[in-house]
Amino acid sequence: MASLEEFLSELARSPEKLGSFILNPNEAMEEAELSPEDRRALRSGFTSVIYARLSGMSVDEAFQIPQQFQIVPQFQQLPPQFQQLPPQFQQLPPQFQQLPPQFQIPPQFQQLPPQFQQLPPQFQQLPPQFQQLPPQFQQLFRM
Repeated sequence: MASLEEFLSELARSPEKLGSFILNPNEAMEEAELSPEDRRALRSGFTSVIYARLSGMSVDEAFQIPQQFQIVPQFQQLPPQFQQLPPQFQQLPPQFQQLPPQFQIPPQFQQLPPQFQQLPPQFQQLPPQFQQLPPQFQQLFRM
């Protein structure tokens, strides 16, 4: 069984292997006997997923968000001198309280015309072929 690193190195060195991988990635990965996890990473097409696999993480593990973050005690509260803005920064200067005329929206464009306020019926629902992920992506985005 080849490691993902060996497989990618071989693709970089051998134009023939790269060509066969481009033409039929599943067959090339099967011939190299890549693990299912490595195949899943390559099929995803995301460089961050592939990098995670090269680093030894599983695809699922690489993108788990920790439930709680620990904050170092000295950073739990701002120092007193930073807890309130200085008076000169508490309010915008008058020249910045309103957009200049050239950046204001003219009245005739402040509201959409009636014909554009609602989508036409044919665009209110996705076509059937786009209502479900293609099979090759369903396993990547299982909830």
